[in-house]
Amino acid sequence: MPLNVDRQYRWYFDIDCSVSASSDYSATPDSLTGIIERINLSDNVAQELNATPNPLNQVATYAKHGIWYDALTELAQLRLQQPENPDFKQAWDKLLRDRYVNLAKIYSEPILGILPSW
Repeated sequence: MPLNVDRQYRWYFDIDCSVSASSDYSATPDSLTGIIERINLSDNVAQELNATPNPLNQVATYAKHGIWYDALTELAQLRLQQPENPDFKQAWDKLLRDRYVNLAKIYSEPILGILPSW
């Protein structure tokens, strides 16, 4: 079921890092949370995306307009296809360090794959 346009959704992800249920190690689960909102592309953004076949320019267009999910997803797919491409690595580093994305800590972590669309 697709998200409704112009509606914000809060998401969260918890990771239980304890060694086992029988261990006396009591770690607090790590958590991530955020908000996502589905938007319709404006005609201007759609024209910018259609004006260039260069995938890195398309990623930059998404980022310029604050469409972070698509920017990260498209660039992650490019990195999965060509993990050693220096242009993709540099763009990944720049995107993750963007003040609105703020994911610089995971720059060097491997991209394991893309989750299926539901």
